This record gives sequence, C-alpha cells and structure tokens, in this order.
Amino acid sequence: MHIPLDELPQRLEEIPGNKAIIAFCSSVFRGPFAGGVLAGFVSGLLGVGGGGIISPLMILQGFNPKKVATVTAFSVPFSSLSAFITYAAMGSISIKILIFAGLAAWAGGYLGTKVMQKKCSPTP
Repeated sequence: MHIPLDELPQRLEEIPGNKAIIAFCSSVFRGPFAGGVLAGFVSGLLGVGGGGIISPLMILQGFNPKKVATVTAFSVPFSSLSAFITYAAMGSISIKILIFAGLAAWAGGYLGTKVMQKKCSPTP
C-alpha cells in the first residue's frame, strides 16, 4: 500500500489494523511526521500513548535510538494529553487509579532515562 504523506490524514481508515505497518519516506522529516500522525490517531482511538508506534518506525528508518527516545519523550505527551482530555470529558476517570498509575509512570520514566543515559554513549 502506498499513501502519499499529504493524503495520510484523509486516508487513515485505509490503514489495516491487523497488520504491521512500516513507513518509508524520502525526506528525513516525512517519516517522523507520518509516524506522529499515525501515533496520534492510534492514541486517540485507543487512549494510549503513541510511543509504541513512533519509536519502532523511527528506528526502522535508521534514527539513533537515543535520539528516538528523546523525540518520543517530547511528542507522546501531546497525543496522550489529547486522549486524556477526551476521556475526562466523557467522565471516564478514576482519581485513585490516575494518581497511582501517574506516579508509577513517572518513576518508570525516570529510571528508564537514567539507564539510557548510562548505557548509550552520546552521539553528535
């Protein structure tokens, strides 16, 4: 299947939900953009963060994993926040679970970042 980048937002329904998706682009910016659109769509649809989509797509396109982690850490909150606001507006929030899961996610993110910083050498 081939979907040009400028048609991606209008043709999201054509993307199969039961198959692996790999995006290839001729520009260094097109791949991450397409991955971001796809991650935002899945995040809004399922109410999850898009890091599970953005990260593998960027790594498959040859980006440095440490830089991918940085991009994901920056971009995922935007798609997650939009999904959170939507579910909050529908009244689907448990404050107890929100606090517990939020603190656990913060701790996991902090520890994961520390491990990434120690294990991966800096790159220019």
